[in-house]
Amino acid sequence: MFSVRIVVIMKSRISYERFVTDLKEFTVHKHINGLSDIQECVSYWNPDVAVVDIHSPLYKEAKELFFRFNVDVVEFTSDFQSAAEEVKSYSAFFDSEPEDAIHKKEEPKEIPDFSHYQVQERQEREKEVVVQVKKEIVEIEKEIEVISYTNVPSKLIVMASLWPGTGSSFVSSNLARAIAARGIQVSYVENPLTSPYMFDFLNVSQLEETEKFHYVDISRVIDERGFVPRGKAWSYRGVQWVLNDPRKPSIKSWDFERMLRLIYSINTPIIIVDISTNWMDEEIKGLLHQADMIYVNVEPDPIKISCLTPFKGVSLKEQRKEERFIRYIEEIEKTEGIPFNFIVTKSNSEVDRKELIEYLDKTPAAEIEYIPYPEFMECVWESEFIYDTEKYQDKLDQSFLPIIKDILPPKFHYREEVSKKKREPLWNVFRKKRKEQ
Repeated sequence: MFSVRIVVIMKSRISYERFVTDLKEFTVHKHINGLSDIQECVSYWNPDVAVVDIHSPLYKEAKELFFRFNVDVVEFTSDFQSAAEEVKSYSAFFDSEPEDAIHKKEEPKEIPDFSHYQVQERQEREKEVVVQVKKEIVEIEKEIEVISYTNVPSKLIVMASLWPGTGSSFVSSNLARAIAARGIQVSYVENPLTSPYMFDFLNVSQLEETEKFHYVDISRVIDERGFVPRGKAWSYRGVQWVLNDPRKPSIKSWDFERMLRLIYSINTPIIIVDISTNWMDEEIKGLLHQADMIYVNVEPDPIKISCLTPFKGVSLKEQRKEERFIRYIEEIEKTEGIPFNFIVTKSNSEVDRKELIEYLDKTPAAEIEYIPYPEFMECVWESEFIYDTEKYQDKLDQSFLPIIKDILPPKFHYREEVSKKKREPLWNVFRKKRKEQ
């Protein structure tokens, strides 16, 4: 039996009994008769998921109560099967344990205070308390969610590489860290059909032991069950990571519909999808049309770059695959208004920029400085991001700035400490110069 605890609030007892029959493998709370039963359930039973009938007279109060005490809510409209399937999808996010062990869990030391939900004789005082609770919730939303949802437009960023080893994973993951450093919720998504890399880079297996959590391969859950609960991606270093788990066999097939479900399951305004070199796969070609921006990583290698020179007098089908891909996203940019730009990785002073731009036929959005291989591998062995190193953080911020300006509103273009430096009063600058003299 799964350790997920389910509480079901239906309009009628008959509906409750019908719904519970589909959840035999779960521990389900007894039928709820009133608000006091919900209070007792939250206080002593610690539910993980609540199914709430939108037609129930308890709907509004129950949803607010569960929200306040961090219980996931599945809204029931009229479709028993779809609601049951959504509840079952939660099992992937909880370890299984024996039924008798579930009842041996310790009760919470503190019992939540539900006084503001109870009907009291002093109605005016009760109204004041309820207003305070609602005000508190609004303040929390402003503090936590305004940055992520109100002020930051949602962006789906597709990051590709023209050739293996060009650096789409490096750019995507470090860009995600740069965005997270600005206080923005961001996700990194690994293409489900690519070979797992970031899972081992982040040393997730060891983190599972030290942080005592169970990583769930969301793409695999979608492949097996159809969907997952929204907002269940694993968060680490300010980024939500949707990675392929190398401890299990690779997913055999993937399509555009599953890809959309994967994107929909992520609950952050900025989503970066690392498609690597799988740009011509059908599920990826469909995703390109859903993107807000497309970035293509290239190396300043003249031999590789020359692959973008089209053959004369030859149809598009007979052109090199790199040429076909660039023409494809150029057409998307022209007809659908989805911009695409190049990112030059491993850039250095020996690169002839003028010739590079002529080959690309477009000025790159960003150029990432070449990082010596020993320094790069040192970070890999330590499971550290180059962005988090003192030596390269400011450099990467500077390189990423044109991209960040395309993605985020102006007040988030710089990290807080960088912004403070830029806002230093002019008289302080003169005072420092006088002291130096």
